[in-house]
Amino acid sequence: MDRVMKLADILNSSSSVEKPVDGSDHLAEDSDETSSQSKGTLAGLIEKHLMNILTDRTQVNNLILFADDFNPDSELWPTISKFVSKYRFVVDPDLLFVGVNLGKAQAGFSAAHHVDMNHENDLFISGFSDQLLRFIAERGEGAQLVHVEKIDEAYELKPLLKKRQEQRKNVETSPEYPLPLVSLIPRWRTARVFISSTFRDMHGERDLLTRFVFPELRARAEKRLVHLYEIDLRWGISEEDSRSKKTLELCLTQVSNCHLFVGILGNRYGWVPASHDIPQSPEFRWVFENLGVSVTELEMHSAALSRPEEAVEKAFFYIRDDEFLKDVPLSWQPDFAPESDPSLAEKLENLKSQIRMSGLEVYDRYPCYWGGVVGEKPIVAGLEQFGIRVLNDLWNAIEKLYPSEDNYLDEFAHESAQHDSLFASLCDRSIGRKMLLRKAFDLLRKTPSGLVVVHGKPGCGKSSVMASIARRCVDEKLVASALDVLVHSVGAAPGSTNIVCVLRRLCRELGRRINATMEIPSHFKNLVDRFHLLLEESSAIQSNLTSPTPLVLFLDGLDLLEKVHDAPSLNWLPERVPPNVLIVVSVRDDSAGQKSLFQHLDCTARISVDPLDSLDRAEVVRQTLAMHAKCLDESPFNNQMKIIVSKRESNLPLYLSLACEEVRVFGLFEKVTQKLNSLPHTLTQLLSESLSRIESDNGTRLVATSLSLLLCSRDGLEENELTALLTLDRVLNGSYRTVDDVRNVCHDPETTIPSITILRLIRSLETFLRPLETTSFESRVLRLDQLHVRNAVQHRYLKGPNAIDENALHLLLAGYYYTVADCYWDGCWSGKNQKAFSELPYHLASAACYGELANVLCDLSFIQARCMLGLSVATLHDFDLPVLSSAWDQRSRTKLVSDQRFVDYQNFVSRNLHVLASCPVLTLQQALNEPSSSYPSADARKLLEEKKMAATGLVEWMNKSEEPDSCVRTVDDLPEVVTCLALSPDGTFLAVALRDCTVKLYEMISPAIIKELKMFCGHSGHVDALCFVSKSRLCSASADGTLSLWSIDGGQRISVLKGHSRNVSSCASDPSGSVIVSVGWDFAIKLWNGLTGAAQGNLANDRRPINCVAFHPEGQMIVTGDWDCTLKLWDVFHKSRKGILRGHRSSVRDVAFSPSGRHIASAALDGEVKIWSATHGSSVGVISGHSLPINRLAFSPSGQELVTASDDSKVKVWSGNIGRALNRIGNEKLGPVMCVALDATGEFVAAGYHEGFVRVFAASSGHLVWEKTYFRDPISVVCIKYKLVEEMDFTTEVTMTTSDALLVGMANGCVLMLNGWTGDLRCTVSAHRSSVMALDVSRSAASGFVVTGGEDFTAKLFEYSELQRKSKVAESSHTLESHSAPVTCCALNRDETKLATGSRDMIIVLWNLKTPSHVTVERVLCGCHSDWITCCAWSNTADFLVTGSNDFNLKLWDLTSASMTSAPEKVKFTGHMSAITSVAYQYGCIVSSCNDGTVKVWSHKGAEITTLYAHAQRVNACVVHFDIQQEPAEKTENSDWATMADEEDWKTKHEELKVTKKDVKVERVVLASCSDDGTVRLWLPIESSELSCLVGHSGKVTALATGHDGLICSAGLDHTMKLWKATEMSPSVGHESGVTAAICSQDGSTIVTTGRDGTMRVWSRQVSSTASTCSGVPQMIMTVKVGNKSVSCAQFVGSSNLVLSGSDDGYIVLWDLSFGKFSQAKRLASLLTSGPVSSLAVMSSDNPTVFNVFVTHLSSVVSLATVKNLGTKDPDIAITALLKGHSDWCMASATATVGGRAVVLTGGADSCVFSWQANSFDKDVAQTKGVKPSNAPVRALVYESSEETLTWMTSIAAFEDLVYCGDSVGNLISLKFDCSTGTYEVLSQKLIHAGRLTCIVCVDNLIFTGSSDRTVKVWNTNLVQIGQFLCKAPVTCLALAENAPIIPNRHQLICGNSLGEVLFLAWIY
Repeated sequence: MDRVMKLADILNSSSSVEKPVDGSDHLAEDSDETSSQSKGTLAGLIEKHLMNILTDRTQVNNLILFADDFNPDSELWPTISKFVSKYRFVVDPDLLFVGVNLGKAQAGFSAAHHVDMNHENDLFISGFSDQLLRFIAERGEGAQLVHVEKIDEAYELKPLLKKRQEQRKNVETSPEYPLPLVSLIPRWRTARVFISSTFRDMHGERDLLTRFVFPELRARAEKRLVHLYEIDLRWGISEEDSRSKKTLELCLTQVSNCHLFVGILGNRYGWVPASHDIPQSPEFRWVFENLGVSVTELEMHSAALSRPEEAVEKAFFYIRDDEFLKDVPLSWQPDFAPESDPSLAEKLENLKSQIRMSGLEVYDRYPCYWGGVVGEKPIVAGLEQFGIRVLNDLWNAIEKLYPSEDNYLDEFAHESAQHDSLFASLCDRSIGRKMLLRKAFDLLRKTPSGLVVVHGKPGCGKSSVMASIARRCVDEKLVASALDVLVHSVGAAPGSTNIVCVLRRLCRELGRRINATMEIPSHFKNLVDRFHLLLEESSAIQSNLTSPTPLVLFLDGLDLLEKVHDAPSLNWLPERVPPNVLIVVSVRDDSAGQKSLFQHLDCTARISVDPLDSLDRAEVVRQTLAMHAKCLDESPFNNQMKIIVSKRESNLPLYLSLACEEVRVFGLFEKVTQKLNSLPHTLTQLLSESLSRIESDNGTRLVATSLSLLLCSRDGLEENELTALLTLDRVLNGSYRTVDDVRNVCHDPETTIPSITILRLIRSLETFLRPLETTSFESRVLRLDQLHVRNAVQHRYLKGPNAIDENALHLLLAGYYYTVADCYWDGCWSGKNQKAFSELPYHLASAACYGELANVLCDLSFIQARCMLGLSVATLHDFDLPVLSSAWDQRSRTKLVSDQRFVDYQNFVSRNLHVLASCPVLTLQQALNEPSSSYPSADARKLLEEKKMAATGLVEWMNKSEEPDSCVRTVDDLPEVVTCLALSPDGTFLAVALRDCTVKLYEMISPAIIKELKMFCGHSGHVDALCFVSKSRLCSASADGTLSLWSIDGGQRISVLKGHSRNVSSCASDPSGSVIVSVGWDFAIKLWNGLTGAAQGNLANDRRPINCVAFHPEGQMIVTGDWDCTLKLWDVFHKSRKGILRGHRSSVRDVAFSPSGRHIASAALDGEVKIWSATHGSSVGVISGHSLPINRLAFSPSGQELVTASDDSKVKVWSGNIGRALNRIGNEKLGPVMCVALDATGEFVAAGYHEGFVRVFAASSGHLVWEKTYFRDPISVVCIKYKLVEEMDFTTEVTMTTSDALLVGMANGCVLMLNGWTGDLRCTVSAHRSSVMALDVSRSAASGFVVTGGEDFTAKLFEYSELQRKSKVAESSHTLESHSAPVTCCALNRDETKLATGSRDMIIVLWNLKTPSHVTVERVLCGCHSDWITCCAWSNTADFLVTGSNDFNLKLWDLTSASMTSAPEKVKFTGHMSAITSVAYQYGCIVSSCNDGTVKVWSHKGAEITTLYAHAQRVNACVVHFDIQQEPAEKTENSDWATMADEEDWKTKHEELKVTKKDVKVERVVLASCSDDGTVRLWLPIESSELSCLVGHSGKVTALATGHDGLICSAGLDHTMKLWKATEMSPSVGHESGVTAAICSQDGSTIVTTGRDGTMRVWSRQVSSTASTCSGVPQMIMTVKVGNKSVSCAQFVGSSNLVLSGSDDGYIVLWDLSFGKFSQAKRLASLLTSGPVSSLAVMSSDNPTVFNVFVTHLSSVVSLATVKNLGTKDPDIAITALLKGHSDWCMASATATVGGRAVVLTGGADSCVFSWQANSFDKDVAQTKGVKPSNAPVRALVYESSEETLTWMTSIAAFEDLVYCGDSVGNLISLKFDCSTGTYEVLSQKLIHAGRLTCIVCVDNLIFTGSSDRTVKVWNTNLVQIGQFLCKAPVTCLALAENAPIIPNRHQLICGNSLGEVLFLAWIY
């Protein structure tokens, strides 16, 4: 239920306030008399109340205004309008304003065009109806704004007027000059250079190019993200190898695939093949027309000479000068001279002429000389000019072909080209299936819209069928044009298997087709919505055509989608396909996608792709072989075709493709029939045979290693990667055992496997591979795609006795990627290859190289480099190591996972993932700010010392917590606010409901690693509650009035649970999952079957809406929280109400049972949290600690913790047991403590020790006040009591309790009376012959009794007045003998008329003390307990007696009856597990201690409130102290819920039981206990102990869930979800709520911060110029409570001990801070100003005792105050002038020296900045008491915004003649003062933050800015960002923590945020 503010509330709450000194009693926009006169009017009262709400930041969700008309000229309307706009700016931007115009009778929407309010949350309604109020109530905090737009339809109102208004667009702004921190994912491109030359005479040129030119080119190209590969098929092989049959085909194929061409000619023409053994395919037909031509000329012709105009700047020719030939020895002349055939020389000359005439780049006659013989090869030398020319030519070409990333080919364009190309290729290769295609096409023609499913077994040809149908749709005019066919094949392009990438591409293509310019979202849910929207818009366009035709989407292979967002279930497809839209999808049989599609509502047709029939098989064979100019004999007597198509698995296209390949490469035509007969019948056997043939052609080792590497790689290998890996394998020859062995291999061109070898291998494997052609500029990716192929490779090469070691393959891959990533071998990880960084950890883990893996993952440089490449999320997942089969490897894995260094780094990455993903260069900074004991922090400091990473530009958090951050993971990419959370009971799954009506399901791999599994869609309203019904089912409750039961395994909805008529607000399941209970705003409580969702009945309807429900752990009872402030208990089995729990004062928001079922926790709208006894229904505790209301609470599964989430952005963890430890005094060295007592104030605690000492301590600090012993020998102190005296203060009529004497009972029988303050002995009483065992004293002033019980079976009664008169020794006045055993306890009742004594004889004797001279036995209670009675205590409010015994029980006796022999046993308390040692009883609270070390707290009704595990040994005594506040007499109620079966009966009994009495309000309860362990423990027994405060959210925390092992999940309005591991809370050093200001004294020794909690905190440090560490971090030394309102600002006045503070209550106060052993702040003077103070600016004067203070207010007034008489006893503050200039609130001020003049700058909500000169005021100061506003000419307009929409000036700072102003949208305005004109010039205005710029600090040419976007940014004077620090919450203030740098090269800052944290930062420069 929301907080709603109505006009009636405002009028009822208005009250008188203190008048300010200047005569103004409100905060207005003007200060004239007219405004002042309006203060008594209705508008004035409303304005005053609204201003209080605004300044107090009171949470208001809805503002409803009822008026007869909305007249902008009315007195009220400007007030309301300004309040709404300011409230949205200051407190809540989502405030809903509803204006109800009562002047119209008809209910509906009202036009309010004349009212200047056009916010999207402004709603104007005419008339009045219940439906309108229902809408406002149901809107809630989590409702969507779309409800505002649809209210007329939902509630049948008068339609909304159709006047269009400009809608405010939610535009995500980014700073104009951001720090270059965002991770950029490089897109590498590939440049292939083909080198064509003759073989024998070009060894020198090829050596120069390979060894020098291309390495230099590669280094240059890598800087442009270009991979450069030279293709030289004559390098590394013999001349004979170059003339093999396959050479020509390989050469020409590679020429066509290369981007650049280098042709080199000398005097040789080259090898001329006798015949061309190449396929007679169309692309090679020209070769057969050029018989007798050398291979070199064919290469040049193919690359350039055939189309020279296309080869310009891509092909380069170099012709050698032949002058060197004269120096070549005769023996080597044949290698350089022309061939012997004269025709070849002629052909060579013709070729050179053609080259020279082509117009291409030619370097003719490059010089060289004979270089001798090297390695048995003749070479030429002197090729420097040749090398330089090649280098320059190729580099210029690369620069033109490969522009910068910004100008590169559109990503979506080339991705679409890939899909289109694949479909075209599949269509071209599609053979047969004519009947199937015709049938399928006819089916599409008859299906105007819907979903068509193409399905079949793997390898049956589904993709080819899809491609053929797509082409036929265009050819046969099923669609209007080819643009109406959109194709997508999963796996056709990188990323095409990821559903996010798929949807982004589909949205982009659909938007392009309909000319939509909308931005494509990045989040999955938004993409799904956008996809559906674009389909709807496309449908509308298609339907509007003259002849409507469909838009057809072909989505191929959807079953291959990655299991991200549950994509394979295909729940992202629309439930209803729009008209004229056809979606054709293909999936394999028996896949999850097929099952989902067959159940789809719009699945209109199915096309089954069956195995090929015999005719289709034959056609496939014919056409496949025809492409290679081959065919099979089909004659009747030698039907070769029949042989192949009759094979068992020839119905599979893959089988036929492999078989045709085997026939094609078979060389003996006459034995083809024999070959066909020998082909295996199965695909598996055929694959094996094909591999054997490939091995024989290429070598077994080469083939086996290549295919095994491809199988081990996750995403395939590029050609260059495969070449490098095979080279490494050949060089190492299996002799590597570590990663370093692989890395140590030097790259040598001589050892590189020749390109021709690799190309031949790839050519042989083409049938097995699926190469991915990304673009013409990117490298091919080779991978094993078919499942049959992968299985065959694994079985052949990785299994069996001769199998390749898979670990060795992963090791080889890891070593290669290691070298690529750390390319300089310096540990800086300078590589830019994203794949290398991605694959390295995977292969290290797969190779079980855990040592190297730990070194890599625990390397800050590696983490930063990965995150810079966009691999931040993958970095976290790499810490989740795969489980290996080897037992040894598994032990190593376990050891690594538990290694502290590994754990620290995993936690570091997890906690900072959101920062590393967006700002990876902050990696070092984030590590540095980890706890100093953690490995990341230590490594960061080491890197800084070694200067391996940049040390400048870092912000160090000096006062960081040294405990690990509780937040282990932050999810900040959520598209919507989370409305609720649920963790499965076993902690496996996390369910997250978003405001967009969806539910996400995550797998909890670990607290740091979560993986999204599924998304459930189906609700039409936001989901308000989630609960796991079992491990396999999830239930969601929605505002649409329904619940949904979901299958976790299948991802589908099992059932829709309908029955509620309004919002379903909560749901819960019993532990067995058999029953679901739901509650809603329709007052109903409904039960459902947990398996099927069937309704099982209703509980009796309540009379108020119900907010929440929880199941008892045993499953039969539930508790509900209602709007009527009550909790109700229900029996689900009997469907009856069991009771009502009353005590809350507002609507109950959330409830929870403790896991034990003994307690109930409830949170109310007003922020109160109560703990109840589930068995007795009484309130047993209250939790307080949040500054704003609590939204959610939950017990941990163990029940040891209670977690609360609040509007104050904090999550707090409380002890599951009530009782907070306050102090621990003493230790075991002092010996057992036998007794304990608290004085009247609870400030001192007295303890008696077994060794005879009496010690008194300060309760709060544990400080020893005094200690004494009174006997020479150590005599045990048995009991101790303070004499508490109650006296009436007749001036205030308040009873005061004081402590004067301390009475001590000793083991020697003596009773000592001591001075309670000093311990001096007043008198000694010899009370008993043996030990005193009990002692009590009356509370009456200066009279009454002292009673003792002894081991001598007697009790002694003394007159207290008699004891006071004795100086040393006194005798007893009465001896009471009635017991037959030692008297163990005694107690006086409240009016001292009765005495109770208890004994080991198990008898209680009641004595009548009405006649002190004649004490008689009034009553004897025999057999009270079954064992010794050990203790007793009277109630201080009635004649009830509680007794404790060794029988482990307590009993409460009602002694108000007149019976003399018996007393009714009212309550029996059971629960102790040992003998009870003591008991105390006050105000209905009973406290008992026990031998087992525990202390229990009970209610007088028998409910156990809590158990305090107080001591490790026996507890000897416990006492309780109450701080009470007596309230005036009033009627109170006595409500025992257990007797109230229904509300009506309760009301009757309630009226009967009302009594008139003086009520007592308990403010604080303190309990003290003592033990044999030597300690005294102090507790707050009815308060919960705060274990931890989890700070990190920057908005309200609205959702909460708890799991095992301390896991907590929370989410808030800041669009983040956080996972926590709660740790022990470190002491808080900040404010309880937001920090408002921070200041530092001139000497840097004192720092003051102020907060919204009404306090001022003072910090101090020792300033040392030699400090080199953070030892100088300021420490908080005192907290000053200024007032109940926010302290908004503070300034030092002169010295470092005088501080001026300003508050929202309008006061400015002068404080004197004194430091020493007891630091304190003294209030010297105060002044009430005209309203809330927003800032202070102090300026000195010529008189050192006088200071001018500029005070800005939340109004248009700037007050000038004067502080006088400083240094005297009576300093004074007075207002001297009211300055007028601003027209709206003044928000900020700053002092500056501009142009040599001291001025004060002020900025306001009117977008203006003014400067004020203080020293001109002397002549204008008004002398009268009522000061009038002054318009003295000291004001100058510095800046005024020219924007149409005004922004608030929220911060100001000045540096020299520069002024910097920050506004409410994040702009920084730079101004410069012009001395010549005396004016300010605007230098720049730049958007530097994504939120309000709250603070600016300038120092040493640096600018520090803080913003509500949670960042502190550092800028140079050119406004270039050079640093950044991310806070946990919006930054509210920033200040220098020094006057001059304390440590060189560091600036220290104070930063405060909205959570109250005070951070001390250091900028390292």
